[in-house]
Amino acid sequence: MAGITDKEVRSLIAKAKSEGRTMTQADGTIPGLTITVSKTGMASWVLRYYAQGKRKETTIGQYPTWGISDAREKAKKLRMQVDDGVDVAIEKQRRKQEALAAITVDMLAEEYFAKAEKGMTLKTGMRPHTFKQRKSLHERYVSPLIGRFEASTITPAQVVNVVKKAEVGGKTLPDITLTHCNLIFAHGIGNGACTANPCRDLKLTAIVGPQEPPKQRVALGLEELGDFLRELYRMPRPYELATRLMLLTGVRINTIAEATIS
Repeated sequence: MAGITDKEVRSLIAKAKSEGRTMTQADGTIPGLTITVSKTGMASWVLRYYAQGKRKETTIGQYPTWGISDAREKAKKLRMQVDDGVDVAIEKQRRKQEALAAITVDMLAEEYFAKAEKGMTLKTGMRPHTFKQRKSLHERYVSPLIGRFEASTITPAQVVNVVKKAEVGGKTLPDITLTHCNLIFAHGIGNGACTANPCRDLKLTAIVGPQEPPKQRVALGLEELGDFLRELYRMPRPYELATRLMLLTGVRINTIAEATIS
């Protein structure tokens, strides 16, 4: 058998989309190599084989990223492993797990920040001010202490050291640092890089002691507010306008500070 051609693959894709059903076709040159097309037209190379009497399969890659010649070359190598008694699907999963286990905290943070940045673009994630703060915090306190270690090996004691280190930067930073670490490792669990979150049982008060209660906010009376507004002109003009906008709209200071002209 001569083997499938690009023209035949494109024809199969068009047919699967028009008929709205999954279709497959064997290549014919390598035993078990097939092209599978979903009803949406996504085509993938798959090697089918038998291991311990059971039918198995492993995905090689998507077409056209994996061209016919590349798919055949890969299938040939996998077929040789199968003939030697290797279950290539299980072996592929094992290598994937090893790669995940080798992800460092810095690599995990990079993935987390990429996801957060995408959320900002869609206006569904953290605010730009918070994003910059978390990145700076990671670079100053998290990365130097545990950034190069594999994420799956981090212990609660190591996180405690990071949180204590952040205390020198200000009394609010330990809380933010612990929250940041918690979110990073939660992301790691969701992506299979970690099996447990080392921050799960950590309490901020146990690490840095009781925190000062937040300052009481003072509400201005009618006369005090009038005096305040009359004195606003003494501030630099941009600050005066920002303050007036906050009073008029009731929004947070960061919202005003990050607002665009439009």
